[in-house]
Amino acid sequence: MLGLEMKRDRSTRRLFLSQPTYAETVLKLFGMDGSNPARTPMEAVKTSAKKSTRDENMIPTKDVPYRGAIDRTMHLMVGTRPEISYAVGNLS
Repeated sequence: MLGLEMKRDRSTRRLFLSQPTYAETVLKLFGMDGSNPARTPMEAVKTSAKKSTRDENMIPTKDVPYRGAIDRTMHLMVGTRPEISYAVGNLS
């Protein structure tokens, strides 16, 4: 995988993999480079008969190639970000 960075901590015998350049490129590509990080990869959704306020805050996806965004996010998920797999799976 291109852009894969590996860091090793010899004292704790751990290896860290990351793709910061690729992640930043994806964010810029889809106009999300100014977005704020979140503590969890996906907001908890309550099921109810009422219209969710979450729907009102959604950004229209007409200008975003949804399939391409999911594809690139899956590449991050498989390579170095397994914690986003549930959210990406629900969106795909």
